[in-house]
Amino acid sequence: MTAIHPQYITDATGNRIFAVLSLEVFESIMKELEELDRISRDDEAMHRHLSDKDIALIRKGEQDIANGRTSTHEEAMNRLNKKLEAPAKTKLSDKYRDVLSKEDARSLNEHTKTMRDEWDTEDENQAWKDL
Repeated sequence: MTAIHPQYITDATGNRIFAVLSLEVFESIMKELEELDRISRDDEAMHRHLSDKDIALIRKGEQDIANGRTSTHEEAMNRLNKKLEAPAKTKLSDKYRDVLSKEDARSLNEHTKTMRDEWDTEDENQAWKDL
């Protein structure tokens, strides 16, 4: 990061009220803030998709890279990529929870049972006809 040497604007009593930075320093700070924001979002995404064990493996890999070893980090990143590429598995019961009232759900369930019974009966009748 660029060295920061701000100039200050003071009020009538000498209290600093503003800092003035060169455009180069300001742009450097903004670039660093954007990178920190990206890292923060990546970290949040990682916590949503990975287990504590996976995260610990990635952290160990980061330490290994700092020490010149890369195999653990590569393994961790491969696991991360596989998990992020795979669609999140949501149970249907969770996906449709509270979409229907209990009464509507019971009615739909009964209707589904009736339809299945009709299909089974039609399949049996067709099987007898085919003989």
